[in-house]
Amino acid sequence: MNRAGLFITLFYVKYEPVTRMLSYANAGHVSPLLLRSGEASCQKLDAEGLIFGVRKEEIYEEKELQLRQGDLLILYTDGITEAQNSAGEMFGFCRLCSTVSASRERAPEEVIAAIHEQLADFTGITALEDDVTMIVMKII
Repeated sequence: MNRAGLFITLFYVKYEPVTRMLSYANAGHVSPLLLRSGEASCQKLDAEGLIFGVRKEEIYEEKELQLRQGDLLILYTDGITEAQNSAGEMFGFCRLCSTVSASRERAPEEVIAAIHEQLADFTGITALEDDVTMIVMKII
């Protein structure tokens, strides 16, 4: 993979709705964010693990956490946080978290629409250079 200049990242997540337990591991992907119900700031779901193909015997850390009613989980690609405006400034994690926090009471598809809207306002006429992909999960 190194000779081709390609790499693979992955964030693995498993959710058990009955217990509200979230298990996850990361292979070099951008860390998803979690906005806890009643909290103002987001936290990154971080776990240790290199991108695939760097080391043959890589061990990936698996973490678990209990989700609560009203929590929001946002999985996204770096095309969102690394999107730039005409001045070369990146959208970043803080803007993403602020947008999610401001729309926390909305349905997941409306949270996605709010992120798209803020991203478009931020980048203006500057073209996106990477994919913009996201999944929003709200715990009910």
